[in-house]
Amino acid sequence: MASLDAWNEPALAPDRDTKGGWWRSEVDGFVTALAIGPETVPIDEWVSGLWGDPAPFRDAAARQRAIAALQDRFDDIVQALDGDSDAYVPLFWRTAEGVVVVENWAEGFLEGMRLRFAAWQPMFRDQEAGTFLFPMLIATADERELAKLRIPQAERDEVAANLPELIRLGVLAMDRFWKVRYLDSLVGSVRRERAKVGRNDPCPCGSGRKYKRCCAA
Repeated sequence: MASLDAWNEPALAPDRDTKGGWWRSEVDGFVTALAIGPETVPIDEWVSGLWGDPAPFRDAAARQRAIAALQDRFDDIVQALDGDSDAYVPLFWRTAEGVVVVENWAEGFLEGMRLRFAAWQPMFRDQEAGTFLFPMLIATADERELAKLRIPQAERDEVAANLPELIRLGVLAMDRFWKVRYLDSLVGSVRRERAKVGRNDPCPCGSGRKYKRCCAA
């Protein structure tokens, strides 16, 4: 994560409040959405999604430092999520008084989702999985939007007090959702492939035996 110190360099964060880590936190949310999302997004789209096109870098070296920092954090997130769930920690912004602010992180996450919004639709349509995004939506909603949700004030206060951990758990749940969905698609593909194999055909496992005397036995 040391490479994320690069976000303190003005050339990498033009027109942003880098002193308090606000921009770094938004970037972390953005990269997290790409790390756990349903499709691989080319890194050039990461850059244009964060800085626009053309990105306002001072020179090619600054662009490369930005890309390296993005890729390093992406790899850190993937590694943490593939291991112990406690290893994954979002980089929320902390004020000088030590208050954890999640709004900018959540905004970055939603921006990252928008790069492949259509691909995220299966999660939205799933009755349980569709709730995983709820903490991010609460974090970014204004008072008018919150009023439309008709959530009792006491419940809203409780959610607000626990948003950092609820967001972290939401990321873990979304990551599991897409991994399970990917594995299910692989199993389905193997089953469809096996259905096409005749019983007297060579077994697709490569054993050299007939299918009926190998995997179909």
